[in-house]
Amino acid sequence: MISFGRKKKKILFEDKDFNSREGIRYQVNPGRGFYQVYPFDLSKELDTAYLDTTMDNRDSLCLVEICLKAYRKCEIPSEGIHALHRILEYFRRKQKDVILRFTYDLEGHAAEAEPENLEMILSHMKSLLGAVKLYDQTVLMMQGLFVGNWGEMHSSRYTTDRALKKLYETYRLSDVGYIYLAVRTPAMIHLLLDENPRIRRQMEEKSSYYSEHLRHLDKIGLFDDAMLYSEDDCGTFNRQSLQEEMGFIQEHVTKVPIGGEVLYGMQASNAYVLDHFKKLHVSYLNRQYDQRVLDQWRGEDYLDGSFYDYIEKYLGYCLHLNQVIYDPVENEIQVEVTNLGFGALQETAEWKILIEQEWTNWNMDHGEKETGISLEQEARYRVRHASLQPGKTAKWNIKINSLPKGKYHLTMNFVRFKDQRPIYFSNVNPEAMERLPIEQP
Repeated sequence: MISFGRKKKKILFEDKDFNSREGIRYQVNPGRGFYQVYPFDLSKELDTAYLDTTMDNRDSLCLVEICLKAYRKCEIPSEGIHALHRILEYFRRKQKDVILRFTYDLEGHAAEAEPENLEMILSHMKSLLGAVKLYDQTVLMMQGLFVGNWGEMHSSRYTTDRALKKLYETYRLSDVGYIYLAVRTPAMIHLLLDENPRIRRQMEEKSSYYSEHLRHLDKIGLFDDAMLYSEDDCGTFNRQSLQEEMGFIQEHVTKVPIGGEVLYGMQASNAYVLDHFKKLHVSYLNRQYDQRVLDQWRGEDYLDGSFYDYIEKYLGYCLHLNQVIYDPVENEIQVEVTNLGFGALQETAEWKILIEQEWTNWNMDHGEKETGISLEQEARYRVRHASLQPGKTAKWNIKINSLPKGKYHLTMNFVRFKDQRPIYFSNVNPEAMERLPIEQP
């Protein structure tokens, strides 16, 4: 702790004040990192006992893949809707962020598994999204629009421009609130965003609650399930306009998480991998596929661990707390944070400040001094979504009430606003943010 100034001194807390001798433990942050795939058949019973044995506590994300093949020729019955509620409720209780994908095919044969007409898919979408929107604090993202092999929006008769526009229109008019959408290629993003004036017009007519959230979802994300297979990620990017599409993602698709799977192919160097992930702002990756690439990363020493460990740390946002200053003249807590990760801090976050005062009383009955701590004040400061982009530093001035003369303890918590889940810093042990000593002369 360093003090400077003459009368009312600022108090500065730096990197060394936040570290313990044991070093920094790995912390699980919401909305980013490696994930596992959890496949379900909506027509079958949920086996929670099995799920409990496969859940990895290091993952904040889960890809929930729900197969609808049993209903390809009929509407979704009430039993199917109830099954969806049970699945999403399970992950809500586990405090996992869900990447949700509906599909008719889990074997790579969408043409045989999908309904015979688009209207049936649209009807299924309306029925299921009515339930999904009730879990908009659990479902981080919808991945795909119900069609294609494994739901990956390829190898299907419903990936024509006309069909995709119709699917997207139905999706957007279902009022899914906070939930993001990811599609398979940059070309699809252009197709769906640029040519839907009817959707934009109807969105403007929605209530203020939905229009506020739908407005910031205008940027659709990308799920790339063939990263590192080839220079164009196995057709994710158009080889003829590769640089233009990569530039579009890098410059404009910055408010929605981007991720997917790596695929063994070009055997890229570490430098290429890091550059590629930075350009795509990669926030999440499948920890189960492709093991040939992942095992190579695990077996390769890199800095203080393996290359796999390094990737895991920097997926999405990775926040470094540079300094905290208590300024008694301006009556504020000044915070400086740098995002070292591949991606942005996309969701709205919040600082929660707690200031407690030390007190001393003389107990006349016992003839001794008594000491204790009492709550002085609390303060909160909202950090808007996508305001901390990769490689950028943010400075926030958090106003507090003037403190009377005395000794105080400052406790700071940084949380995701929508569910108050903690967001940890890469250089800070959580307990180091508790009861920082400050003094008002």
